[in-house]
Amino acid sequence: MGIIKESGRSQSTTVNMEKGPRDVWWARFKARHPELSSRTADSLDRARVHGATPEAIEGFFKLYEALYVRHRLEDKPHLVNNCDETGFGDKPRSREKVLC
Repeated sequence: MGIIKESGRSQSTTVNMEKGPRDVWWARFKARHPELSSRTADSLDRARVHGATPEAIEGFFKLYEALYVRHRLEDKPHLVNNCDETGFGDKPRSREKVLC
């Protein structure tokens, strides 16, 4: 609720804290932020959850940066790809959506 108050919007906004925002609110929010999309949530296995320490993440990005520089990709963003691992998991898929 603090975010709503800090936004300074003149229009009063009420949110049901048990059910969440109404559909109209979500529709307007998504219209104001077209860069966001909703995706199906995936559950992480225990090893990934516990392995995602700040040190491990920092180490990954240091290695990634070194490879990025070594292969001179700074001015070639079209050669950098992202791989979505959705569909490769052994856990049942969630039906829950998350905002990305």
